[in-house]
Formats: sequence, C-alpha cells, structure tokens
Amino acid sequence: MKMAGKYFKSDLTWLDKLMPQGISIPSSNLISGPAGAGKPLVGAMFSDAWLKKGGTLIHLLINFKQDYAENLLKHFSPGLTGYEERIVFIEFDPQMDSVEKTGENTIKANLLKPEHFDAALRIALRLLPQTELGALMYGSALNMLLFSATYGQVMHQKILQLLRSEQNSLFTISNNVTEEQTEEWENAADNVFYTHGTGIMHLAFKIVKMKETSFSNEEVEVPLSEDELYSIRTEAEQARMNLIPIIRRI
Repeated sequence: MKMAGKYFKSDLTWLDKLMPQGISIPSSNLISGPAGAGKPLVGAMFSDAWLKKGGTLIHLLINFKQDYAENLLKHFSPGLTGYEERIVFIEFDPQMDSVEKTGENTIKANLLKPEHFDAALRIALRLLPQTELGALMYGSALNMLLFSATYGQVMHQKILQLLRSEQNSLFTISNNVTEEQTEEWENAADNVFYTHGTGIMHLAFKIVKMKETSFSNEEVEVPLSEDELYSIRTEAEQARMNLIPIIRRI
C-alpha cells in the first residue's frame, strides 16, 4: 500500500485549477487518449514542472530520440539550467541484448526484456542525485512494448507492477490500441487523465480519477500552439512507422 502525505503542485495554472491540492505522492499517473492526440506534450510539461521543483527524472525514450526529448523539455523552460545532472535517459533499442551506459546521463537497453528494464532502472537511480522530491519515471507510448509476440504479455505485467509500486511515474498510453491491457493499466494507476483532440490542432484534458485529493472533472484546453501539436504528432507517427514492425518480429 502506498503511503501518502506529500503533495506535488505543478504550478501550471490550467492544471492546478483542476486539482488545487495537487497530486498525492508517491503515485502512478497515466495520460490516456487516442494515438496522435499530443499526450507527450502534456507529459513534457509535467516533467518540466517536476524538475523545476527540484525533482529528478528517469526518461524512457521509447518513441523519441534523446535530442528531441531534450529539446522538448527545454522548449517549456528555456532558461532552466541543471537539467543534465538531474535527468537520466534510457534509450530503447529492441535489437540489442544488453544494457549499456552510453553517456554521462544515457543508458541504452532492450526494454522489451524485463531483466534489462529492471537493470536499466537500477542504474538510472544510482546515477541520479538524491533530492527531497525524488525521481519521476516518465515514458510515452508504452503500448508499443505490447506489440512484441514474445515479450508483450510479460511487459504488460511489468508495467502493472510499476503502476502499483512506490515509484513516482508518469506514462502516456494510447487507449485505442491494445485496449484490454490499457484498461488494466488505467485500473491499476493512482491517477488517470484523458486527452483528445478537439477541432484542428487543439488538445482537451480531463481528470478521470485521482487518489487522496479533490479534483474537478471539468474538461479544459491545454495551452499549446498548432506548431507544437503538429511537431509532436509528426515525430510520433514517424516513430510508430519505424518501430512497430521491428517490435512485432521480436
């Protein structure tokens, strides 16, 4: 059972008005919605807020390259320094059979294999400094791990285990693919948020459930530009086209 007592406030006006007390921590958080809805942008905004409050970040790079992920974080906080020492990137490579530290703050691993997933997480936690807020594990497009014929079901259970653990986490998932597994993840998570597109290049956000805090179920528009939404959708679509055929063969 997770022991609550602390709350995290993002200082994002549009988000905090929906949850005045903030998010109870430790907690697992899911941003769910149709593929291509811009969920990683909300994830990046939340991750940036976590870093601003002094936390550290374990960034799973499943469908994005490190340079794109770094630029996305810097986009929301261009003047913030100190990111490098408080972030560890874990790059997903489905064709390797090992876990390698490839840079000062970079690990490469085949995240389809649970033992490699766990090893990469242990290394990341060792590399990060200890802070009062602690580490947030963030990753987008987790559904992609489920397309593996060999490891899909195992990784489904691995993510369920993470969602029920004491590790602070934020994952984005597409709820219009692998729907049965997605529903199980949503049931296991402490907090679930739903996003979907409205009109052309607009993103709506709504809280579905939260633990140990009051919240509004009002649907709000996330303050993002058309260029921001177009960029993330283009990048994500390219990643899906390249990675899913490889994952299906493993």
